[in-house]
Parts: sequence; C-alpha cells; structure tokens
Amino acid sequence: NHQPADASQPLLAVPLRILGVVEKLYVVLESDRGMVLMDQHAAHERVLYEQLLEQMERQETASQKLLLPETVELPPKDVQFVTEQLETLSRLGVGLSAFGEQTFLLDALPPFVKVKEAKGFALSLVDELKATGQGVNSMRLGEDMVIKTVCRHAIKANDLLAGPELEKLLEDLRHCTMPYTCPHGRPTLIEMSYGELEKKFGRMV
Repeated sequence: NHQPADASQPLLAVPLRILGVVEKLYVVLESDRGMVLMDQHAAHERVLYEQLLEQMERQETASQKLLLPETVELPPKDVQFVTEQLETLSRLGVGLSAFGEQTFLLDALPPFVKVKEAKGFALSLVDELKATGQGVNSMRLGEDMVIKTVCRHAIKANDLLAGPELEKLLEDLRHCTMPYTCPHGRPTLIEMSYGELEKKFGRMV
C-alpha cells in the first residue's frame, strides 16, 4: 500500500514523470502518489492564454508576417463588428486592416497559430467571435473573449509532441496562475491516486 507523504501538496508541486501519450492527446504521467493524465490541448490553451494576457498587458505584440497577404471579404453585417475588434486582434498578432468597404487585408498571424490556410483561419475566427459575443454584447467583446477564441487555435488534440516539448509544456503549466483548468474551464490534469487504482482493481484489503 502506498502512503504518500505529500498528499496535501498541489499536484504541480509534486515531481511528475512523463510515461507516454494516449490518442495523441492525453499525456500519461506518474508521481509518488498515483497516476496523472494531462490533456495537452487544454494545458497549452492555459499556457498560451496567460502568455497572451501578459503580452497584452506589456503591450508587446508577437506576430508572423504572411509571405503573401490575403484579402478577406465579409458580409456587410459583419463589417462593423470586425472593425471594432481590429485593435484587440492586432495586439494578439492578427494583422487585419480595412481594405475597402467589405474587404480586409490579412497580413500577419500569431506565431502559435498553425494553419494551412490563413484566410480560412480569419473567417473561422470571425465566426467564433460572433458566436462568443452573442448574448454578452455582440458589439463590445472583451479582450478575454478574444484571447479565449484565439487560443482555440493552439496545439490541436492530434498534434504529436516530442518528449522535450511535453516537458516544456508541463513546466510552463507549473508557472501558470490557474494551471488546473483551460481558459474555457475544462480540466488540464486529472489525478488518480494509488488508493483509487487499488480500489478499482479490487486490491483493497
């Protein structure tokens, strides 16, 4: 029977050893008090969210210029909505500027966004922001909502990360203010103690 001395310690204060990845999404770890599963997408969203908040507070913009800027045409009903988000998007690294009555020029994306089609990303971002804004105040989206939406384009669930990348993700998570949930409130880590495992396997005396 395992009697961990540090059962009261927060999970991320305990040494964790990475064992592997299940379904290209769930990272399996072990500590001296049990087994831990980390949702790598949720964890990366949390890390990214806090980094972006800090970046915006410091008023530093990280972006990567597109080799070929693209024009994005929007329906008239979306033009004012997007125009009001341009400054916030710009501070997050999304380079979008007015280029005509219903057309915008997309010339930069945040470095973490891994998309094959920049225009598709921009259009889906607008759709997601509109959906997020409904019921709150569709014309004045908070920075928080914009960041959460941009964070959805973080490491996708099926991105296979190498060992050092997983170690860095875990270390970055340790430095987060709220490491145990993603920006949308889902858990980043689930712990199952040796006691729980023994119970499930009927090993309890």
